[in-house]
Amino acid sequence: ITSIVQLDYAGQAEDFAWVLPLPEAVPASAVLVVENGQDAFVELQLATDPQFIPPPQPNCFNLSLGGMAGAPEGVGGRGVDVFSSGATGPYSFDVIGSDDPNALVQWLHDHEYAVSPEMEPLIDPYVQAGMVFLAMRLQPDADVSSIEPVSVTFHADQPMIPLRIAAVAATPDTPIMVWFFSDAQAIPVNYGKTTVPDEKIQFYKYGGNNYRDVLKETVDGAGGQAFVTEYAGPSDSFSYTSEVLQNLAATHPYMTRLKTVISPEEMTVDPIFTFDSSQPDVSNIHDLTDQRGAWDIQCVTWEQVLVICGLVCGFGVLLIVGLIFGIRRLRRRSSPPT
Repeated sequence: ITSIVQLDYAGQAEDFAWVLPLPEAVPASAVLVVENGQDAFVELQLATDPQFIPPPQPNCFNLSLGGMAGAPEGVGGRGVDVFSSGATGPYSFDVIGSDDPNALVQWLHDHEYAVSPEMEPLIDPYVQAGMVFLAMRLQPDADVSSIEPVSVTFHADQPMIPLRIAAVAATPDTPIMVWFFSDAQAIPVNYGKTTVPDEKIQFYKYGGNNYRDVLKETVDGAGGQAFVTEYAGPSDSFSYTSEVLQNLAATHPYMTRLKTVISPEEMTVDPIFTFDSSQPDVSNIHDLTDQRGAWDIQCVTWEQVLVICGLVCGFGVLLIVGLIFGIRRLRRRSSPPT
């Protein structure tokens, strides 16, 4: 499995530390910065973003990684094993392992990896599962703007996203997007699999729609641990300018895009994925031209217009009659006695 990971980071360069659990020890040659990787992610996102084709506006009055390979060889005792070290792009890194989480945390501190106290207990479950860690930090001459996606190649039965360890740096409703280039559709094993119902999509008069809100509502309705399948189909359905994407599409015929929004308190399980060729394709193009009620616009019918006009006209007549009656009374009061 080759995993290409892009992350967002806000903070000082000296405070940056990236600790990624892996199912096995990997050589330094398996860790590479992806040149122009951020551009590839941007292009891939734009190509596969859900697109909704709205119906005509109403013509009316508008009032408004599982299957772990087991403990890696060389990890034993209560020390810390360094399997490989190296540098790629702006990063320096170490691949380390231990059966003692306290020793591993102490090693990270001793080697000046910025591991926060909140992060320390999150390492323990991965140690207990026999996993090792890729620890990365920025080199002294690199700054935050140098952060690039990283590619890591390893052996595992199934891909996994280590969300538990990411919870410490996550914010409420953190969006997570994952693309799989493979031979069949990717589906979550221990998370729910769902799609956003088209009938819940509403369009706004001045542009946009409520898809983000409905996606969050859909995920929450599935218990907070679910992925929405936003695209599943042939990899060559899109034309790519990125060499990275061109190579992926050329070597893997099927591509799946999954998305979720998840909060730190929901990151209690690492999602594991498998592949199923029997799953139907999912298009990212949604034609809603025949969908009624898709516009978030309140319309007034001709019957309502007539009623409103009647009320307004009636009020106007009453107002005129009241003014005439008032004027007559004023005239009577102001007339001199005879």
